[in-house]
Amino acid sequence: MVNCFHNQKSTILVVDDQSKNISILGKILQEQGYNLAFALSGKEALALVENNTPDLILLDLLMPEMDGLKVCEILKSNPKFKEIPVIFLTASHEEQHLISAFETGAADYVTKPFQKTELLARVKHHLKLKYQTIQLKIRETELIEALAYEKEISEFKNRIISVASHEFRSPMTVILGFTQLLLKHYPVFSQDKIFKYLSSIETSAKKITNMIDDLLTLSHIDAGQININPARINITEFCQKFVSEIKDSIAHDHDVELQILRDFQHLTKAIILDKKLLEYTLYNLISNAVKFSDKNTLIILGISYNNNYLIFKVSDQGMGVPLEEQKHLFDLFYRASNAKDIQGTGLGLNIIQRYIDLQGGKIEVESEENIGTTFTVFLPLNH
Repeated sequence: MVNCFHNQKSTILVVDDQSKNISILGKILQEQGYNLAFALSGKEALALVENNTPDLILLDLLMPEMDGLKVCEILKSNPKFKEIPVIFLTASHEEQHLISAFETGAADYVTKPFQKTELLARVKHHLKLKYQTIQLKIRETELIEALAYEKEISEFKNRIISVASHEFRSPMTVILGFTQLLLKHYPVFSQDKIFKYLSSIETSAKKITNMIDDLLTLSHIDAGQININPARINITEFCQKFVSEIKDSIAHDHDVELQILRDFQHLTKAIILDKKLLEYTLYNLISNAVKFSDKNTLIILGISYNNNYLIFKVSDQGMGVPLEEQKHLFDLFYRASNAKDIQGTGLGLNIIQRYIDLQGGKIEVESEENIGTTFTVFLPLNH
């Protein structure tokens, strides 16, 4: 970004077919610390501009072969050079010449013989105008970007509010309904019924907590507040423990199978991962598998590796995702058309992809309607 105007940083191209004029101008401008380039013809000037764009051009109006008007016209027709201020050098006082000069896009003119004070004043003025224009355009671009970002944030907040209000309503209704029943009829309820109602309240509260956690996670990722904390782990023991806990919590109505597809013994020192992010990723993928497949169906967590990646596959026998919609699965708030009636926010897969990106990995999906879905996660070894 240009923060201020410095003469010595400005390059001026002097174009005149008379070497004497170039010598006079060069001496005047060099005394002021300008960087200079010189051309004795219009064609030479255009070639110089193409290779090294100057900040300002002093251009002789009347030259043989290609006059200054033609040079200026060519420059102003090119978006790359149209913003370069052109000051014409002219010995002519004919009004029509000056009108033509301004019509082609000239910024100003200086008459020969040159008056040093006038020449330097006009050069300095138009260089200053140029840099002020650059600053204004930079500020304009920044403002446009800021406004676009504000609009994006506003739309995101509105979407968050809409999703949150919709998704919170159902569990809150359960919590309030059963709480009111318990408060009103607690003395006559059996222990089994009380336990059932309290379990429903707990489940609904967990749903709300999970949604709040997801929203906070998104906020932290967008703010760059998620840190990767890699540590060496025994991947076999980790997955065995993870599957055991999953079976006791969210997947007790499904058959969850761990498939260790390769021997990991010699990779003990090579597997360095963020355990927390890995747990979140696998938990949410298996949670989706549970949510979108029938009870007592098989869910498989497979682990393997190649030379570069540790590979996790989560497969289910669920409803699947329509082929044309699979490319949108990781979009924020996206819900597949055949899953609209199943509770969810459309946040989980987006967060998973962001977590995997942070670790230098990738995620892929294969799915077929009414057959099942497989998510494959690639995490780099020794990231």
